[in-house]
Amino acid sequence: MPDELVQIYLCETDTVTLLDVPNAFVSEDADDADATRETADRHAETSKSGIPKKCAWNSTQTSSEAPKNGAIQSDRIDVVDEAAVDVHLSEGRWVYAAQPQDGPNGGTLATPWDIHDSFCDQKETLARREADRSESPAKTSEQQTESSSNTPDTASLTEMETSEPQLFMKSESFTRNVIIMERSIILNNLRPTAGDPGRTPEESSSSPTLEGLWAFSSKLTRTSSVTSAALNRQDPDILAVGYGDFNRPPFLICCWSLKNQMRPRTVFHCHSCVTSLDFCANVPGLLAAGMYDGSVAVWDIGRQEEARFPSSRCLKTHLRPVWQVKWTTQKSSSPAAESEWVELFVSASADGTIAKWHFSGDGLHCIGADSSVYLLGTWDGLVHRGSLNAQHFIHTYRKHTNTVNHIEWSPFCSDVFLSCSSDQTVRLWKQDLSTPVMSFTSTQTAVRAIRWFPKCSTIFAAINDRQLEIWDLKSSVKVPAIVRPAALGVKMTSLLFVGGTDCVLVGDSDGIVTVYRLENLNVGEQQVN
Repeated sequence: MPDELVQIYLCETDTVTLLDVPNAFVSEDADDADATRETADRHAETSKSGIPKKCAWNSTQTSSEAPKNGAIQSDRIDVVDEAAVDVHLSEGRWVYAAQPQDGPNGGTLATPWDIHDSFCDQKETLARREADRSESPAKTSEQQTESSSNTPDTASLTEMETSEPQLFMKSESFTRNVIIMERSIILNNLRPTAGDPGRTPEESSSSPTLEGLWAFSSKLTRTSSVTSAALNRQDPDILAVGYGDFNRPPFLICCWSLKNQMRPRTVFHCHSCVTSLDFCANVPGLLAAGMYDGSVAVWDIGRQEEARFPSSRCLKTHLRPVWQVKWTTQKSSSPAAESEWVELFVSASADGTIAKWHFSGDGLHCIGADSSVYLLGTWDGLVHRGSLNAQHFIHTYRKHTNTVNHIEWSPFCSDVFLSCSSDQTVRLWKQDLSTPVMSFTSTQTAVRAIRWFPKCSTIFAAINDRQLEIWDLKSSVKVPAIVRPAALGVKMTSLLFVGGTDCVLVGDSDGIVTVYRLENLNVGEQQVN
């Protein structure tokens, strides 16, 4: 009933086994089956009786090292057995050389004491060489004074041994090896990306596109915009890039190498913003630069020094920004070498002047111009064609309605050139016509720079603040074949094709130069990919 008190008792019942299959450790037909069975029985009895009285609980800690994945890259691995090892310092590098085998069993072992003695012998040898060099009679008095000050005596020998690692780390050989190691690590970590992950395989295999390979960038350049770029004429793996924001320092020229995209190999600090760069063809180490303050200079990229040939002492220097410098060749003006060709460079400035420069012992000097033909864009939208020895322009092209930002001669046809303007257009001209042959417009913003693709006469690139455009005139004259937008809040400022390749370099306002590769563009009978 509901009000009745009921008592319930819960208890365990006996375990009922429906199926018991004992574990079989060994086969029943094995020779040691009986012994194994007895051992298992003793273990079972011990487990039932609990922990033996002789056992005690104690805490312990097992050292477990962190797992490490190691990889080795080597063309060949040689293993030398049963040989002694001789350790010595050769040209700033530690060399481990196997000694000839001796003894009836074929060799001996290099103990730690043997290695220690080898190091001590090597230090004594270096000390003797320094002493012999300081006592050489062929040295001048100045060299003898310097050598005697650097030669350790008996009292300073212990100090030299203590500072040996520091001396070794400052050696030229050690520095060179560290640079090679750094380049190898960077090339291994910064591999080119395999296409755009946002595209499907069908689009990747057929649609024209740009594949981002890598970028030249460092903390030193992240505060300035890219203003200009130039590739070395004889070594296209070397890229010179100018950085600056016109009136706000720092103003830099950085020479990059494809072997290291995270640190420039050479850095030059300039007094003004660099507006144009160009490498010399005959002497590949000479780099000409035009500045925002109207000066020009030439650097030797193999030397860490100031401008080798500054134009500050020349009275004919430009008064406004130098927008372009270009190396050119002409016959020597010297009567003794009339048949020789010399290479000079020409500069064009916003003050309306064009100058040609030559080297002398005290800097750069402006000289008279030859009969070379040039094109000059103006702020009012005009394009002038003139000669360096003429007082007036030969012809004027009138079609742009705003500032002409860049002009590029065609590398395939000497009388065809492109021009781009802040009026948002790119125009294709023929030298003997007053009106453009074609006009191209894609976005409602100023076009900053244009470049011909060096492998095809119908392909050119253009940049504005928002995007990079690749035009293929065989495909369409109304829309670009490829469009690559800029990153959010970043402006594209510089453009350059790499000769002999399918790569284009784009500099931006964040101080980054990105390398892209053109893919799936039909060029003649072959494709660019």
